[in-house]
Amino acid sequence: MGLLNITTSDLNSSINPTNNPNYILVGSGASNFPTARATEIIDNWDSYVCSRLPEKYRRMLTKVEGEILVTYATNNLTTVTTGLKPISNLMIYPNYSKNWKNRFPIDTLDTDDYSYVALTGVITFDTALVDGTSIICEYNHTNTTTCNYLRRIAICLAHSQILEEMPTFTAGMVTRIQDLRQQAYGDLDRLRKGESGLQMFDQLLLIEEKETQSEGGAFNIEYRGGMI
Repeated sequence: MGLLNITTSDLNSSINPTNNPNYILVGSGASNFPTARATEIIDNWDSYVCSRLPEKYRRMLTKVEGEILVTYATNNLTTVTTGLKPISNLMIYPNYSKNWKNRFPIDTLDTDDYSYVALTGVITFDTALVDGTSIICEYNHTNTTTCNYLRRIAICLAHSQILEEMPTFTAGMVTRIQDLRQQAYGDLDRLRKGESGLQMFDQLLLIEEKETQSEGGAFNIEYRGGMI
């Protein structure tokens, strides 16, 4: 299974949303489209869609690097929440001011100084943050909602290929195939050109984007105070 976690059930919902018993489905049975072949088609289009994404989105499918959770702590802040969740392999960088690409494990906060809930992404610090502290983090995630838009694109492309390969293919299916592909390729092209985005990714405040916006590529969020 690919990064978008598309199943044959997802494909069946696209091919036959009304569960019409007279319309071909993926699955066992002489009248159905072979599951093994359908899975191969799904995986191929999953890989294709992911490979055509802008680099920043492709990286974020499984990992968020450099999310700014706190720019300037106040009021004895003790809890923050990651933008995506569930999460794992969390690393926290307090008061980090170097170029993000130059980070090292020594720059991270000791894991004994905080805890987090993987399912919700809620991080709790053992001691309230000193006023002025900034917090940046990186983590792996398994958020599937973010990928729904991409999943629909891949499913459209897989659906169109299965229509072509169906034993009952007829010339009347050509228009449906063309419509599916036009929609999918159009959506991918808009993502590539930056004319559209992935909202749950775009709403994250990322250190690399801040560095790009600042002269010299250095992280320029000011902070006062010290560590936790």
